This record gives sequence, structure tokens and C-alpha cells, in this order.
Amino acid sequence: MSIQNSALLVKVQTSRWSINKRDKGLGEDLSAQQQASAEALRVHKTLTSDPIVTEINKLYGQITNQVIRKVCVPWDEGEHLLVVDLIDKFEDELREKTDRIDALKSRLGTEYDRIVQDAQRTLGLSFNPDDYPDVSEVIGKYSVRVSYRPLPESGDIRVDLPADKLARIKADIEQSVTSRVDDAVAVVRERVADALTALIEGLERHGVKADGAKRTGSFKDSTIDNLLQIAEVLPSLNLMGDPAIAEVTSDLIANLANLDANELREDVTKRKQTVATAKAIASKLDGLL
Repeated sequence: MSIQNSALLVKVQTSRWSINKRDKGLGEDLSAQQQASAEALRVHKTLTSDPIVTEINKLYGQITNQVIRKVCVPWDEGEHLLVVDLIDKFEDELREKTDRIDALKSRLGTEYDRIVQDAQRTLGLSFNPDDYPDVSEVIGKYSVRVSYRPLPESGDIRVDLPADKLARIKADIEQSVTSRVDDAVAVVRERVADALTALIEGLERHGVKADGAKRTGSFKDSTIDNLLQIAEVLPSLNLMGDPAIAEVTSDLIANLANLDANELREDVTKRKQTVATAKAIASKLDGLL
């Protein structure tokens, strides 16, 4: 099956209310006070640190880090490759984030006046009411837009050109798709390698106090969670059916799918065994990276 039949391109465009604003007047005052050039010192203020706005902005970051970068692979500027098998997962996880954003936007609309009043107290003399648009305008700034398009195919070129020029254009399209698929596969391999490295280093650091550290290292549950998330989608992200990636996928699922963070933290022997297993799997990636 060609890659054009098993994947498509997705673009997720987001916008939000920017709560960081340059205050030119304060910058000029500070520059004068410090006898500096007007452009040498710039002052930016945070319009609000309200938990509602903070959580909305956090969710936007999660859309990028926990949905797009987990389920998709980079393709072109602003676009990602999405395997057909993962479309439902992608849309379900994206919807979970956007539904939460919508709920918070509703709360923001209800509590906006209070948020502005809190900002006036926090910012003191630097508060400027002009920095705070009408609530409907603020809410309208938050959006998530998703668009899909098929991967380009050389057979789609149907223009009246000399045969040699048409052949060259088609070859360029095929070469471009092949190159980008290779890049996407490399990203998948790197994700696996990074997750295994994080597991190995996290286990080796646990209970050890590094030079200059204030406390001993502690193995985190999220290290296993990240590895399992990759293992879950890895079969679908093996875009070209690479047998080496398939073998690594099988090893991950067979040997590391049932790790227990608490057990690893408490059992030094189990940690050493897991590190050895992870290193053995990682060694198979050496020839792939």
C-alpha cells in the first residue's frame, strides 16, 4: 500500500489571547532611570496569572505535546503526517482538550470582570485598562482549527506540458514525498530512542545523589507513561513496514509494557534488569539512527 493511501496531512492552527505585553512607557522610564538607550531595555508585563487563563494556555501546550507530537510526525511547516489508523485516536484526544478549553472559556466569560480587577490590584500603577479588550473579543481570540489534505501524488498532475517537463515535475513530487517520509521515519526512531534513554537514565539515577545535587534522584511514573504511549502508536507509525522497527516494537511490548514504577523504585534488582533490557532494545536502534 502506498503512503498516500495510508496517511494524510493535518494542520492544527491555534490562536489565543496573549497575556504578555510590552509596556513601552515603562521601558522608556526604566531606560531613563538607568541612563540607557530607549531600545536597550524593554519591559514586558503579564496581564493576568489567573488560574483559568493559565489552564487554558496549558491545554494549548498539551495539544502540541500530548496530541500532535505523540500521534503525528512532522511533515512540512505547520503540517504533520497522520496515519489513517490513528485518526480516531488523534481526533478523540484533540476533542478532549478542546472540550476542556471550551468549558474554561465559558468560565472566563463569567469571571472576566473579576480577573481584570485582580490584575489592577496586582499591576498597580502599571495597569492599563486598554490592555484588556471586551470579554467577547478575548474569548474570540481562543480557537483551534483543524484541516486535512491528502499527500501529493505525481499522478495528480494533469497539465498540458511537454512530456519531459511533465516527467521531471512528477519525479520531483515523488522524490519530495520519499524524502519527507524518510524524515518522518527518522523522527519515529528518535522518539523511541529518547524514551528508552529516559527510562535507562531515570532508573540509573534513582536513589543516587549526584555531585552538587540537593537530593537523590527519583524515578518518575511519567517516564513509563511516555514509553507506553510510544509503544501504543508505534505499530501504526512504522510507515514503511520496516522490519527492524517492527522488531523493536515487539520487544517494547513484550518486555517493557508491564513495568510498575513503584516496584522499580523499591527493587534495585528489578531496576538493573530493566536497564539491561532497555539497553538491549536500544542497541537495535543504533543501526537505525
